[in-house]
Amino acid sequence: MKRPLSLLVFSLVSIAVAKDVVLDVDTFESKAATYDKKTVTIKGSVSEYKKNTSKKGNAYTTLVLKGKKTSVNVYWQSHSKLDIKDGKTLTVTGIYRKEKTVGNRTFKNEIEVSAEKGKELPIKLG
Repeated sequence: MKRPLSLLVFSLVSIAVAKDVVLDVDTFESKAATYDKKTVTIKGSVSEYKKNTSKKGNAYTTLVLKGKKTSVNVYWQSHSKLDIKDGKTLTVTGIYRKEKTVGNRTFKNEIEVSAEKGKELPIKLG
């Protein structure tokens, strides 16, 4: 009985630790297929940073996180109060999707960042 219990505890600890692992963009991209529809934390250099407003008046933000060789698209619904600029290092946590269709548009290789109700977005400069 002790062995199954210890395996369960080890598995739960492994899952908790894996969720807190920060991957650089290049490391993430080399294994991106294994992260499809899963929560990931990625660190990279900001590029193509844009604060946008939809036709319905909803604020959203898009950017590209770059590594040395690869990049990943990032999206969230709102505008951040952080001083985000192209070239700065940013860490984001969100759900990675290899491909997502919204209406008649298809988005590829994107991390969607969202905050729990009443909490700040899981993004950090530096």
